[in-house]
Amino acid sequence: MSLDRVLAIIGIAIGAGGIGIAILAPTARPIGWISIAVGVGALIAIPVLNFVARRRALPPPPRPKTLLDLFKQDFDYTLRHTRELKVQLENDGPQTNVLGQVYFDGGANSKFVGFFVPHSENVFSVCAALAVCTNEMLQSMNQDVLVEMGHIGQSQRTSMKGATFSGQVIIYHQGHFSAREQADLEELYKRHGLTLVLRGPSYAAVQAIGAAQASRSR
Repeated sequence: MSLDRVLAIIGIAIGAGGIGIAILAPTARPIGWISIAVGVGALIAIPVLNFVARRRALPPPPRPKTLLDLFKQDFDYTLRHTRELKVQLENDGPQTNVLGQVYFDGGANSKFVGFFVPHSENVFSVCAALAVCTNEMLQSMNQDVLVEMGHIGQSQRTSMKGATFSGQVIIYHQGHFSAREQADLEELYKRHGLTLVLRGPSYAAVQAIGAAQASRSR
């Protein structure tokens, strides 16, 4: 027998007994009122326990995605060539390991480049240095990757190597830039014929809020 049914039987039985006592035995009326209260309490407990049980049955909220997760999972409609780059700002200076990706959109026959820059004291300088690393990523892809795509019933095929580079560079960075620094970086990339998109901690926060809202609406 379910807990709901047990509580319902107990609540009705005790409540009915309390009503009988209150009516038939005036001297024991306080006991009757107490019994009625206990019976009502048992009935009220049924929806409360059901709510608690439903809450416990819900899956835990998804773990917010980190910037590295987003770097790896965004643009899931593309094929990717990924490699690690070592960015050195000065001779004999410390190196920063950066992940680079070339994204291939076979449907549009185009490609673009992305980088993931981990947290460091030189995030701005590393992001600036990556403007000249874009060609390195494209050349690496041309040498190391041979990918062709086609559609059933269609003879034409598109290749990652022959796809048009859109000029877009997306940098996922674990740093905070001022409006002036963002403008300076965008201008630097523009001088290299590139369009820069910056995705930092605020981008990860917005994605986490969206994912949490989507999870609650299910």
